[in-house]
Amino acid sequence: MISTVLRQTLRVGMVGAALVLAGCGKKVLDFRNAEIANGKIFSSGANSPFSGQVTNIDIFKIPNLNNGASPILKTLNSLIGASLYSDEYITLGDLCDVNVKDGILQGKGLCKAVKGDNVISEFSFENGVLQNHFKMFSKTSEFVIAEADFDSGRLDEKCCYPILIMDSSLPKQNLKKESWMATSFVTLWTVNTPFTKGVS
Repeated sequence: MISTVLRQTLRVGMVGAALVLAGCGKKVLDFRNAEIANGKIFSSGANSPFSGQVTNIDIFKIPNLNNGASPILKTLNSLIGASLYSDEYITLGDLCDVNVKDGILQGKGLCKAVKGDNVISEFSFENGVLQNHFKMFSKTSEFVIAEADFDSGRLDEKCCYPILIMDSSLPKQNLKKESWMATSFVTLWTVNTPFTKGVS
């Protein structure tokens, strides 16, 4: 029979191990408890920039993402004839989860719609600018609607074609918002016009 002293020793050891493991994990900061100063993200009231994952950051607080992906959004929305602020207008998402190092965007990130957990865009940052592969998904997150590569914040002109997934019953030349909102997407159509050049 295990003595009381031994049980207490084991319990203390287990708690200590759990605390050590928790300390080894990546720090997570909800943006409600964060602030931006001089272009860097801080935990509210902290003197040193934050390193770890920042969750639920408003997409408009990430200007390098909006500016870098702007040509992609313009291309997609022009293809479906969607106007700004309309229900059909394609966006990168609303709230984002990003990784930062010393307050600067670094590593993978994603954005979701404000209502629901569907991922709308995936991307990577290096030293605060878009780098490597970028993806956008339909509002249901089931299909890729655009892919591109970035190099130091600029679109790679060799990989700049949107992929629209549309209902096969609709002619390609008559792409409309109905095809975008359709629930049955079975045809891949690669647009033959590249995105406009990336922004600086």
